[in-house]
Amino acid sequence: MADVYAEMQGYRLRNMTVAIGWLAARGPLRVPDDEAAETLWTLAAPDTARQLREHRGWSRERYAAWLSDALARTLLP
Repeated sequence: MADVYAEMQGYRLRNMTVAIGWLAARGPLRVPDDEAAETLWTLAAPDTARQLREHRGWSRERYAAWLSDALARTLLP
């Protein structure tokens, strides 16, 4: 199971790296691309969403607004 989990996390990070590449191609980021990808990978993690939605009672809309704001403040100039 640990190997499967590590593989899944690797896939997620690669996908986040692609997404950051797309974003960086449209304008500068506040941090280097690899750090931006790790930030996206962390903040947009399924566990983060689950913690906030299931354990803290956040709505899907509130979580999406928070994630959007957090990413914009962290990644964009």
